[in-house]
Amino acid sequence: MKNDKPIVLILAALILFCLTTEVLSTDAIEEDKKIEFLIARLEAMQDTVFIRNGKEHSSNRAAEHLRLKWRKAGKRIHTAEDFIELCGSRSSISGRAYKICFSDGRIEDSAVILKGLLEEIEKQ
Repeated sequence: MKNDKPIVLILAALILFCLTTEVLSTDAIEEDKKIEFLIARLEAMQDTVFIRNGKEHSSNRAAEHLRLKWRKAGKRIHTAEDFIELCGSRSSISGRAYKICFSDGRIEDSAVILKGLLEEIEKQ
């Protein structure tokens, strides 16, 4: 019986590790879904102009660019908030904030728009 205690502890630790890994994996999938939803919502804004480093881009081109930045950022992105901060807010090269120009002439920082969209997602 005394020799069984280390085996039981090892098995308990292994089970706990597996359960924790599953939870982390599920959380990562949920965050990836949120990020893709954010990008898809921007892409659907066909009546907007995405301004990056002073140049205007379509919403489709903006979505392509953000997906590329997300892929390149790799393991640095754990949450949708990370994505907004590291990929969706500003140019990695110039540091200039990304802007979105709406059809009514209003211009907003992309971070403001993305954070608003994320709040909508998390309310649902």
